[in-house]
Amino acid sequence: MRVKERSTLTLVSQSRYITLFPSHDRVVKKLIQPVDTDKDGIPDYRDVDADNDCIPDSIEVGKVCGAPLDTDKDGIYDYLDTDADNDCIPDSVEVGPNCGIPIDTDKDGLPDYLDTDSDGDCIPDTMEVGKICGSPEDSDKDGMPDYRDTDSDGDCIPDAVEVGKICGVPVDTDKDGIPDYLDTDADNDCIPDSIEVGVCGVPLDSDGDGIPNYLDLDSDGDCIPDAIEVGTVCGKPIDSDKDGIPNYLDLDSDSDCISDKIEGGDVCGRVVDTDQDGMPDYLDLDSDNDTYADHEEAGLDCNNPADTDKDKIYDFRDLDSDGDGIPDKDEDDIDFGGLPDCDKDGIPNRIDPDFCDWFLPNGISPNQDGANDRLIIPGIRRLPQNRIIVYNRCFPVTICSVQSSQRWQEKFPHLASSNMWKCVAA
Repeated sequence: MRVKERSTLTLVSQSRYITLFPSHDRVVKKLIQPVDTDKDGIPDYRDVDADNDCIPDSIEVGKVCGAPLDTDKDGIYDYLDTDADNDCIPDSVEVGPNCGIPIDTDKDGLPDYLDTDSDGDCIPDTMEVGKICGSPEDSDKDGMPDYRDTDSDGDCIPDAVEVGKICGVPVDTDKDGIPDYLDTDADNDCIPDSIEVGVCGVPLDSDGDGIPNYLDLDSDGDCIPDAIEVGTVCGKPIDSDKDGIPNYLDLDSDSDCISDKIEGGDVCGRVVDTDQDGMPDYLDLDSDNDTYADHEEAGLDCNNPADTDKDKIYDFRDLDSDGDGIPDKDEDDIDFGGLPDCDKDGIPNRIDPDFCDWFLPNGISPNQDGANDRLIIPGIRRLPQNRIIVYNRCFPVTICSVQSSQRWQEKFPHLASSNMWKCVAA
């Protein structure tokens, strides 16, 4: 065959192209090997899966025959592109378990290998694939890679919820570098999201503030942070009163009828420990350590704890609830004249500002018969200064002076033989 100068002629055989370049009556032959993208020994034009991604070229070519798709616009047709949607996940992975039948995880009509958000959770596959391109992560180790997993961290809260309000920009509530959809404790309160969620898939909002518990630093709105109420063992919320409600959700953690919000104190986020015993008031059954239980000192209305002396200190925190100068713990002490409800008015001495009458007995009979053996003077400690004069019919007068801050007792060491006894300050 003779060809004109500057013209070319291409011959095609079964295995190669032969292009002829004529030049001044000479024919220069150049052999051109057909492209074999996946290096499987089958040229692309004969290969039903040219890029060996387990997706037939007849599918990857697209809907218009003769106009192959280039989904990610990278200049490589999908049927030759091993990552057609450029999400860092190989098409051979995204195709799914059945070669030749691409899966569509979110059933949106777009197969995963072309879908930039395969599970439809508003988190791009390029994020969910993880740090290593080509090796999709499976954060919760459930056998489902994150880009197909609608709950990537297995906390019972859908990724589509945890992603936040802005699609494609996952929220990181506690700023720990782990987005909420991968963070098993999104608010870093030491309570796992899988516990705080409540009903699986429908996150609880216990205090109705619009913030679900798994993101709320104070889930019950009692002004005591969940991180405090959880207790000393992270991940295991305590239930102090054993009522089936963990403290971080319990409005009265110690069941003393006084709400945690009141017992927590005036400064939100800081708990009060009135008696400095290491037990905060919201867990302490006797917050002021005056021997009277908080539920008793609360009064008739638990929502408005009693403040008997109107000193702006609740009785359950007040060491002198009635403001009579006698500590509550001593109100029923005999040395202060405190026979229970000594004036019989139905008001306990602790909250009764009326002083009990004190009296001095005319005599005693210390003969150890169990009756009137001891000299008891109710209210003696209430007197700032006192002096006791004891007359003995056989011996000179014995004078005992006892300050109100002291206790005293009578001792009769040799009563039978000496008839002698004395007062001893203790």
